[in-house]
Amino acid sequence: MENNNYQQQQYYQQPQYYTTPGFQASDPVYLAKANELLKSAIIACVLAGFPVCSIIAIFKGMGNRKKVLEYLDKGGLHTPRIKISSILSRAATYYGIGSTVLYAIMFLYYALIIGFLIFSATSR
Repeated sequence: MENNNYQQQQYYQQPQYYTTPGFQASDPVYLAKANELLKSAIIACVLAGFPVCSIIAIFKGMGNRKKVLEYLDKGGLHTPRIKISSILSRAATYYGIGSTVLYAIMFLYYALIIGFLIFSATSR
């Protein structure tokens, strides 16, 4: 009826990110720096969605990206947490620029509409 003869299968092995000799994933200096960079990048991404804060997010994202690059230049490890911090910092910068332009256009549009309404109401 059933043939349950299974061939030997190869098992998937998780990639090893921390290959530096003597590196501990629980190193408090690395974790503190990585968490600080990641927190700052996430905050910059959140701020980029709000009208006035989008300008702040541009500078916060650019500053955090510089910190990430300085950390890597000093010999810091290029782990997934650091990579994500760099990616989010760059995304916050570009998102902040786009949001600032969008909100400026929206502000001008609404200012023109209100101006036309006031002009049409007073011209009668």
